[in-house]
This record gives sequence, structure tokens and C-alpha cells, in this order.
Amino acid sequence: MISAEEARILVAEGLVPVGTECVALDEALWRALAADLHASRDLPPFSNSAMDGYAVRSTDLGDGRDSLAVVQVIAAGQSSTTPIRPGEAARIFTGAPMPPGADTVVIQENVTRVDDAIRCTSPPSPGANVRLRGEDISAGSIYIHRGQALTAGRLTMVAAQGLREVTVFAQPRVAILPNGDELVPIDSPLAPGQVPNTNAHMLGLQVRNAGGIPIIYPPIPDQPSAIAEALESACKVADLVLTTGGMSVGDFDYTRDALGADGDLSFYKVLLKPGKPLGLGRLKGTPILGLPGNPVSAFVGYELFGRVMTRILGGYALVDHSRFEAPLGTSVSRNRTRPEYMRCAVKDGVLVPWPRQGSGMISSLLEADALAIIEAGPGMAEAGEVVTAVDLRI
Repeated sequence: MISAEEARILVAEGLVPVGTECVALDEALWRALAADLHASRDLPPFSNSAMDGYAVRSTDLGDGRDSLAVVQVIAAGQSSTTPIRPGEAARIFTGAPMPPGADTVVIQENVTRVDDAIRCTSPPSPGANVRLRGEDISAGSIYIHRGQALTAGRLTMVAAQGLREVTVFAQPRVAILPNGDELVPIDSPLAPGQVPNTNAHMLGLQVRNAGGIPIIYPPIPDQPSAIAEALESACKVADLVLTTGGMSVGDFDYTRDALGADGDLSFYKVLLKPGKPLGLGRLKGTPILGLPGNPVSAFVGYELFGRVMTRILGGYALVDHSRFEAPLGTSVSRNRTRPEYMRCAVKDGVLVPWPRQGSGMISSLLEADALAIIEAGPGMAEAGEVVTAVDLRI
């Protein structure tokens, strides 16, 4: 049995992004950028007014002049080559280019105007209310780095640079193979002994959230030949294969045996609660992550290990959830032999564990903002104790 940290290192070994592709800007949200983007233009492309007001020479604001003559009007979308001379001003509007000679904008609220002359009632500092060319970003600078996720904010900058398309890493195809005779479609009536195929849908959503494309297989019967055939088929079309169930030591747990027989099985037990029966293998070069059958165990196993694999294959620079420290809101029992990753809500900076933490308790996922890591040992982790938590909110 290996530690969770050892397992995390092993699942990442040898993985590389699956490829790149060029996509339209509107299709690039949350994709990983495949190469650094360099600014091709200054932003703003010209010095402009940040406010409605009057463009003036700052030296005119402190030389005792009673008034300045308004000699021109400049609106957004217009420009002027006529310079502002001593004693002059230009009526200017937000976003309009600054006229030659002017370096400051007096906002209209601080001006008294009579006919074509103004008097400044509250002089601003030199350079006030002016957006300088290139002050946002200068041409040639890197504004998004390789591997960063293209958020709406980052794509806004891409658009501002005049790009309609962007090169991103391809999304990995992740096959999901639920295993078990007891599994039926989620909308089917349940006969005795049957359960809904929850894991397939849950993992499909988790894969999408990590940037992958899920390929969901129908439930695989508890038959060694059926499992082997499904693995063989999935490895031909997927970049990563996820299985659920069959990794433990029961009489009908055949997935581990299938991996060990035809593939390269790296490990099949992790010092972790929930999720001990979790394994990693390869079949013809395709990585296979064997997740437990209990829904919560499968959920935790994917977030700790499967997400890392999906993100690496998808080219992301940040592959793991961030971690933080926070106090426990209630006292909880420690597991004597395994660290426990407890599902918690985060309320006012405090980790509030769900009261029922069993590996079959899907209700513990209802407010699973984080996984609080409760280290193994005797006794209790007391309320107020500060522990490390895996942040599931992003």
C-alpha cells in the first residue's frame, strides 16, 4: 500500500499533453493555451481621456490664468491633430484621443464654463484622468503564458489584441467504464439488488470540469472476459481510461486482475479513506485509473488523482486543486491507520464536516466545498484544530 502523495506522483509519470488545435475565440473558454501569447499592439493604442471633461496643459493650471479658451471638441472615435496651445482647452469625452500638447483632463464637474471659456474650480494633478498609450500592456510583452486556462478575462485580452482564433491544447478523451451487475440506468425502476449507475454520470461531469471529453460506456458485467474486452476497446479510442468497481478483493472484483494480466499494474491500494481500493495500470500505453465502486470513494479518487491525469493530458500548467489551511468547525474521530479526506462545507473560513462520512453517503457531496485531511492516529481531531484542506470550489 502506498501513500496518497506517492500515488499522485505515479499517476503523473510519463503523461504529456495529447496535442494542440486552433479554435475560435468563443470556443476557447477554460481551454489550456498551447504557446505564450505576445502582445502585437499597445493597449490602449493611444493616450485617451478617462473622463468627460476638458483636455488642458497642466502648466496652465497653476500659472494664475483666469480662464482657458475652448478651441475644439473631441468625442470618442474622433481624433485631432490640432495642438493645444498655452491658454487653450479642448472639450473631450471618455475614450477620446488626447490632442497634441494636452497632458491632463479636468473633469467637467470641476469646471465652470461661460460661453467658450472655462475656469477650473479644483485643479487636478498633472497627468490626471489620462490613460497613457501602452499603460495597460505594451506591444511585445507576454500577456498569457503556455498552459494557463483561458478564462473570460484572459480571452477579453486576446480579443483586444485582435485575434479571432487561438491555439490550445486538445482535450483528452477519457473513457469511463462502470463495472457491476447491479448497475442500471439512473431513470430505471430499481429491482431488488440494483442501484442506479451514478458513478458514470458523476465522473463524466468531473472529467468535463477538469477539461476532458468523457466517453461513457454502458455498465460492464462482472465477468473477466467482458472487463478485458471493454478495456481493450476503450484503450483504442481514449487517452485515459477510468474504471469504477472491481478493484477490491471480493470474489467478483475482476478489474484488478484484468489490469494485472494484460497490462502494467503500478499499484492497487492507497493509504487513503475513502478510496483505498484504487489502482493505476497501463494497457498498450494507455493509462488506466481503477477507481473504487462506492460513489464517494470514486469521487474523491478522481479529484485527487484522475483530475491530475486529465489536466496533464489537457496541457494545463495547474493540474491539482489548491490547498489551504483552516480550522475544523466540529470535532471528528481520526482513523487509526489511514488519513481521511472528509467532505466539508466552508463557512466563514471554517471547515464544517458533513455529519455522515461513509463512502456510500452521496449526501456528503451536497456541500463538498473541500476535503479536510484528517491525519491518521488515535483519538479526535478537535474543533478549532487547523488542518490542510483540498479546495474543490475551483
